[in-house]
Amino acid sequence: MDANTFVAELIRDNEELLARLAPAATLANEVGGDLAPAKLLRVALKNEIEASEIAAMWLPSAGSVALKLALARQAGDEAKHYTHIEQRLRELGDNLAGYDPVAAGYSPIFEYLKGLQTDVERVAAEVLSDRHVLAELEAIVAGGSVSSAPSGAHAVERD
Repeated sequence: MDANTFVAELIRDNEELLARLAPAATLANEVGGDLAPAKLLRVALKNEIEASEIAAMWLPSAGSVALKLALARQAGDEAKHYTHIEQRLRELGDNLAGYDPVAAGYSPIFEYLKGLQTDVERVAAEVLSDRHVLAELEAIVAGGSVSSAPSGAHAVERD
């Protein structure tokens, strides 16, 4: 099985499993039953800071420059998402003074991802948890590199 087939099958299997979940019920549990936009956006803040921290945590031990750069971009992208969500919460009148999204502890998925040791494990987890990096990861697996295009999108370059 080649890398592209493996990634495609992994995504398909993951989507089938995720389709079985009831997102509203999962979120309701996470926010104590209140699905108000501000509560959901606070959950999103936690998700973004955790994603940024994981990418940054993996960066020093990544095995290739291409992967290091992809992780650095991801950490920055997640930090930008955090800032946008924070801005939206303020627009909704949410006072975030002193708010720390991870004060109550990190999520189980963060703890799981933190424990992954190899690039292969990390790339597979990244594909499953964050679909927008798929093109970058596929390019790296195929032996290419990824650069930032002028439009802000990422362009794939063959080495």
